[in-house]
Amino acid sequence: MSPPDEIQEIKDLVISYAKQETLEPFRHLKRYLAFGLAGAICAAFGIWFLALGVLRYTQTLDIFAGSSWASLGPYVATIVFCLAAMGWLARVMSKAISRVR
Repeated sequence: MSPPDEIQEIKDLVISYAKQETLEPFRHLKRYLAFGLAGAICAAFGIWFLALGVLRYTQTLDIFAGSSWASLGPYVATIVFCLAAMGWLARVMSKAISRVR
């Protein structure tokens, strides 16, 4: 083998190694991110509809009828529900991440 052939072989080897170590992990990451984004969108819609249901339900309760300040009750209950749901999701995700590591 002549030196130019060896240089070309080394160049091809380095290029194929670089592609293997950089492009293939991005292909796997793309799939992982796509499923993560789809799950996040589904979770957001689910929480949105649950929060809307909590709001509509609490608006029908007689406890919150009467004064103008009592009408804030359903909105406060909905905000508390959303914060609790976000906290629960954060805890579940942190446990899942710690299991992966």
